[in-house]
Amino acid sequence: MPRLSQYIFIHQNEQPVLTIEARTSLKDLRKVVSVNRLKIAEYLSKKNVAFTDIPFVAYHNSDINNLEIEICFPINKHISGKGDIKFSIIPEGEIVFCLIQGGHLERKHLYEEMAQWFADNKLKHGSSTYEYFYPSEDTSDDKTLVKIAIGVINGPYSQKKLKWIEDFKKFR
Repeated sequence: MPRLSQYIFIHQNEQPVLTIEARTSLKDLRKVVSVNRLKIAEYLSKKNVAFTDIPFVAYHNSDINNLEIEICFPINKHISGKGDIKFSIIPEGEIVFCLIQGGHLERKHLYEEMAQWFADNKLKHGSSTYEYFYPSEDTSDDKTLVKIAIGVINGPYSQKKLKWIEDFKKFR
């Protein structure tokens, strides 16, 4: 399945999240994410806290045999975790994202395309990638709707900010 949207830049505000860190292979990813999502959802229910967006997975490396991931639930307030459930903050910053419908193979091709797009546009990406999985009635892997977001270190918003600072210095 193809990419469903253009690459879109946004400035994302700081986001409080509850997370569980895990290591898994690509083969076991779905199971590990499902089990840990349920743990966090049950904890949030006990604390009577709602999540503010759909849960997502943060990838901290790309080793498909030993992925370092965090299963994340965005929440609207700071609360303590318990056990392997930790409170964390996704820092504010610029991201680029796009939507894709498809399974792991389609996402692999998209990541290759995005890497080339970053290089072609002289952009530097952050250290983590985020995948937001939108639920549907059809749970087959090739029908999954996914938003892929990657932090950008030198995107257009940060460049405008830098230009604004230089303009401001001229008028001191």
